[in-house]
Amino acid sequence: PSEYLYNQYPVGKLEQIKQWERRIQEAIDTGYARDVYGQPIYFNQTHGMDVLGKMIQACEESANPAYYGNLRNALHMILNHREGPISGMGFNTYPGMMLNDFQTYVKDPAYYRVAELINQLFHRYQSYQTPYTREELEFPGVEVQKVEVVSEEEAAVPNVLSTYMGRYNMDLANAMETPEQEQLMGMERLHHKSFQYIIKVKSEVAKKALVRIFLAPVYNSFGEEIPLTQQRHHFVELDKFVVELEQGETIVRRSSLDSSLTVPETQGFKQMIEEVVAAKKGQTVMYVEENQPRCGIPNRMLLPRGTPEGLKFNLLVMVTDAEKEILEHFHHQYLYPQMFKQQYQQQGSIYQQYKQVEKEVVVKADKHYLPTYAQCGLIDGTYPFARSMGYPLDRPIHYYGKQAFQTQNMKFVDVVIKHVK
Repeated sequence: PSEYLYNQYPVGKLEQIKQWERRIQEAIDTGYARDVYGQPIYFNQTHGMDVLGKMIQACEESANPAYYGNLRNALHMILNHREGPISGMGFNTYPGMMLNDFQTYVKDPAYYRVAELINQLFHRYQSYQTPYTREELEFPGVEVQKVEVVSEEEAAVPNVLSTYMGRYNMDLANAMETPEQEQLMGMERLHHKSFQYIIKVKSEVAKKALVRIFLAPVYNSFGEEIPLTQQRHHFVELDKFVVELEQGETIVRRSSLDSSLTVPETQGFKQMIEEVVAAKKGQTVMYVEENQPRCGIPNRMLLPRGTPEGLKFNLLVMVTDAEKEILEHFHHQYLYPQMFKQQYQQQGSIYQQYKQVEKEVVVKADKHYLPTYAQCGLIDGTYPFARSMGYPLDRPIHYYGKQAFQTQNMKFVDVVIKHVK
């Protein structure tokens, strides 16, 4: 903001940060980083993204923290290093430092400048990767025959989704020093009407499969269609889950509410107190949720805001071999709930429920226990998949058009998102 006076950040610090960025760029361009002993750590196709991410984040496993620095956090510190307007008394008033808090920095427009810089480093790395071969994309014997997205409202039109602004009253009881009086702050927040993915899959043999779902805009801000070679950067993963295919045709249903990338609304302090009091009186049963997701976006923000006339998007569904995708030490109930179907029926479905009617499989997740493993990894482990995040869109695409890129285990469909009042 124009009324703020930014401190003179030490020039040496600014140059150091620029130097860290140049060193990371050099590592990307040469294909390897140098560890603390000067030995090369190569960015191979499998773990290169991990090596780069640890360098940028400057975690304990960074290739060389002293040499590659602490780029992302240092950029946040610069943007936070500012003074407020000078008061009439001649003193500076300091605004809250939003970029120091994970819960608030996404509200600061400056954050997205940092995010874009980091994003470009990853794009630079990806540009050097070898495109996937047909063999690396295909799932022999499995074909995605049809995909539909249907809103869960009445008289829904297939492949037409809706967003809207909903009123939300935030309880400030735990933030205000006031008498016993209700304190609420009202705001408008983006929501969408929940929907289902309906995926028809044909398989030559019974097989465990991993389903990925992505969404991307069709047109850019000038109204021009985005070619797939560029559009791949705009695809956002909506869901990722395991399902057991039967021989022949299987219809897979999955609700948007069960996305493995989103979390339910955070419970308010007042609501939590009311539940505790009711449980102590024996009116209800309150369960301690020890395995709450550590990260993830709110489910209400899964879809981008549409337009009144309808905004066109491409939905990509890809089905791959779960046995090859999931790392061996992560083959347990989080990812293979069907193997524990009878056990969950007896125990009340602690993690996931599967309801199977003939050859129709409904994938149902309990969001209070199931972690957002597709984005944040497992609660008792790390990212459980062998493929990089963003597969199959994380490498350059040299095919002209979606039909040339698409294999039989993929399906592109057009969807429209409308914004309603």
